[in-house]
Amino acid sequence: MAETVSLPFDAWTSALDSGEFEEAFAALEQIVQSLEQGGLKLADAVRCFEIGNQLTRKCNQMLVEAELRITQLDEVAGIDSAREPGQLFPTSAPE
Repeated sequence: MAETVSLPFDAWTSALDSGEFEEAFAALEQIVQSLEQGGLKLADAVRCFEIGNQLTRKCNQMLVEAELRITQLDEVAGIDSAREPGQLFPTSAPE
């Protein structure tokens, strides 16, 4: 039988509303840890999964936006960077 565990659903939900990547990612890490530990009631596990999915989408979107901004800044500065998707720094130094 699943034990009663107090989960900070309100804090995790507020992390969705914040504009901070670090807060959203920390909440996501807590959710993953809670799910990995097991012992949750089904309803709590499903709610964790739902909020975790929303946080994952939010974090991914924030990373995509940051990568786009870096690319745009490189273009304005005239830097020809050879980046793979998801890579923040060029693979080779500019000549």
